Amino acid sequence: MATLKSFLVLTMLAFQLLCLGYLVHGSTTTIVPHEFIVCLNRNYTLKSHFEYIGKELNISHYLEIIDCYEIDFHNTTRTHDLSEESILDLIRSDPNVYSVAPEFAFSFDCMEGTCSPSPKPQSASSKAVLEL
Repeated sequence: MATLKSFLVLTMLAFQLLCLGYLVHGSTTTIVPHEFIVCLNRNYTLKSHFEYIGKELNISHYLEIIDCYEIDFHNTTRTHDLSEESILDLIRSDPNVYSVAPEFAFSFDCMEGTCSPSPKPQSASSKAVLEL
């Protein structure tokens, strides 16, 4: 059942990206400094991950359906007693961590009327940012 659910989620995301490709032109991708996405292996829980590394981390978001969480080191409301690099090394030491990747922000120009919820006409080049 989990495999089917994961497949459906990935299929929906791929379809959305395909549709977005038809609406967007001139996109740029930038790395968001000090923010990382950590994905765990299938059927491995966040609790088990924290037990393995011996530390419960302050995380920004957790997406249970795909077993990924975001850790944000520049958020001043979240404190960590170790350096950013030490925490990343600790996370990577867990063999059940599938990947650790920097957070990306996509900035793109939209075709007229596709990015603005406003009923007023927008200029042909409105700016929008999408974070993953």
